[in-house]
Amino acid sequence: GFTPGSLSLFAGGSGSGKSLFLQNIALNWAFMGMNVVYISLELSEDLVNQRLDAMVTGKTTPYVFSHATETAISVGIAAKQNPPGDLRVKKLPEAGTTSNTIRAYLKEYQIQTGLKPDALIIDYLDLMHPNSGSIDISNMFTKDKYVSEELRAIGSEYGIPVVSAS
Repeated sequence: GFTPGSLSLFAGGSGSGKSLFLQNIALNWAFMGMNVVYISLELSEDLVNQRLDAMVTGKTTPYVFSHATETAISVGIAAKQNPPGDLRVKKLPEAGTTSNTIRAYLKEYQIQTGLKPDALIIDYLDLMHPNSGSIDISNMFTKDKYVSEELRAIGSEYGIPVVSAS
């Protein structure tokens, strides 16, 4: 399982479905009543939300895109049948996002919603930078090691699981 204060990473090649997997986890947690913050460093908020809507409705993403009203009704019905927690999708810049950027967004989320996140999903680890500018980001092992430790620290601070992919 995913324990509070932990960092869980999923690995896969390009196009292997890492983002869809993370989105599926986020949606399942939300329908379990959890407040989930989903940070995208690659895909737009619109695309992530369309994929989530497709998962909820059982329709394809192109259908969701071309039938927005019908999709909104279907999502609303699903939410009434099984009231979800808050699922917030936030796109942050691909270049330069650090764990401090995410920490600042989590504070903003708490101020705006009055909610504490129950889980954090970051899509995905490889696009982040360490807080320290003295880390050589061309050395992927070192960069990812520092970023992983910083993300795990966020999980510990908030007492929540953090999930990402690489």
